[in-house]
Amino acid sequence: MLSEKTLNFALESVNWTEYTDPECRAAVRLSVQGDSLTLLWDVTESDVRAVCAQDFENVWEDSCVEFFVAIGDDPNYYNIECNCTGKMYMCYGSGRENRTRVPQAVLDSIPRRSSLGREPFTLKSGPLSWGLEMSLPLSAFAFHKIESFEGLRVRANFYKCGNALPHKHFLSWAEILTPRPDFHRPEYFKEIVL
Repeated sequence: MLSEKTLNFALESVNWTEYTDPECRAAVRLSVQGDSLTLLWDVTESDVRAVCAQDFENVWEDSCVEFFVAIGDDPNYYNIECNCTGKMYMCYGSGRENRTRVPQAVLDSIPRRSSLGREPFTLKSGPLSWGLEMSLPLSAFAFHKIESFEGLRVRANFYKCGNALPHKHFLSWAEILTPRPDFHRPEYFKEIVL
């Protein structure tokens, strides 16, 4: 029988103080069980937006949570971005530019459940709280041959953003020391053993 490991991460780094949402709180619980990596997000923010209606749209402009992860010593990483209704954007590469999209079939294999439902909407004023669950199978990491998540060493960071919200914000788990908002900075990822 597979054991389950659960890790909790609070996104408390406000890296760029000119972009803040005084109501924004975000945390993620990561659960590992063999061939499944589940992220359960818990978010509160001043306003909630979910304009994106399809995967691979600009989900970072909506109320968005993100998991950037590099497997082992690979200098490349996956950016897994998901808005509050479960629309995803997922690519792989070494930096912000020239990233390779993960095939849509892979995204279709990732179950996503949101407390706000799946339908897009414009702006809802709050403060409002919402939850999002996504379960990543081994095959979600399409550019690797991973046999099990258990004990896997990764480098990662977790983010909360909302680039088109009235209170634009950029929270992270691991601090980022750059003059302007930039989540594509793997040098600030921290090691996690799944």
